[in-house]
Amino acid sequence: MLSEKGGVPFKLRVLSFNIRHGLGTDRRVDLHRIAKIIKQSDADIIGLNEVDKSFSKRSQFIDQASWLAEQLQMEYVFAPAISIRSRKVEQREYGNALFSRFPIQQSKSHIVRLRPFLCEPRSIIDATIQINQTLVKTLVTHFSLHPLLRRKQIKKIVEESTGELPTLLMGDLNCRPHSRDYREIAKYFHNTCDKRIQKELGTFPSRRPKIQLDYIFVNDKFEVIYSDVITTYKEASDHLPITSLVKIRNNIPITL
Repeated sequence: MLSEKGGVPFKLRVLSFNIRHGLGTDRRVDLHRIAKIIKQSDADIIGLNEVDKSFSKRSQFIDQASWLAEQLQMEYVFAPAISIRSRKVEQREYGNALFSRFPIQQSKSHIVRLRPFLCEPRSIIDATIQINQTLVKTLVTHFSLHPLLRRKQIKKIVEESTGELPTLLMGDLNCRPHSRDYREIAKYFHNTCDKRIQKELGTFPSRRPKIQLDYIFVNDKFEVIYSDVITTYKEASDHLPITSLVKIRNNIPITL
């Protein structure tokens, strides 16, 4: 999808999707459907939530991030939110994944939690992707349903987004537009969905979407061209994926 202008990326397609470990509304786990949706989207950078890595029988103990990366022929990063030692496999894990057509120069994972056993911890992928001669910071997360933990995640994201790089934030953020937590994020990022083609269409539940929970945000180093919800293969997950076409502004300095 990338085109160039003076060595700077002109257009970049981004996709965010909560895949629910490939479990569709028809109760079938089918990663082939997920791969097909991503391929048809022609996305350059993809953030996925609820990805299993050798997690359990529900997903046949498959390393889903690795399998999808092979199908997509992309580089990837996986960041577990839950890690469990097991007799069957060395580590059972569940969390977020990032895929990129371009080199992932570095990445780290932040784990955000409240005191033990109060609620499920959450992970944040914090990666730097090299696109031509420009570095793009990319954050992928799945916000908690617990309001205190969700606010801790927002605080951590804001702390990690204070640099000068073009920055993407994507994921199932479990908050509705114009809620308190949404407004806090919007202080620092622009919602690409403000330029959404299908204005009234939500991302959840996938069969009859009524609310938006999934987002792609960018900082002011990006210009948003448009955003849309993908409605094909509604049965693939309980969420619908969202895609955005963005442009890195031409006045961004070369960083390499």
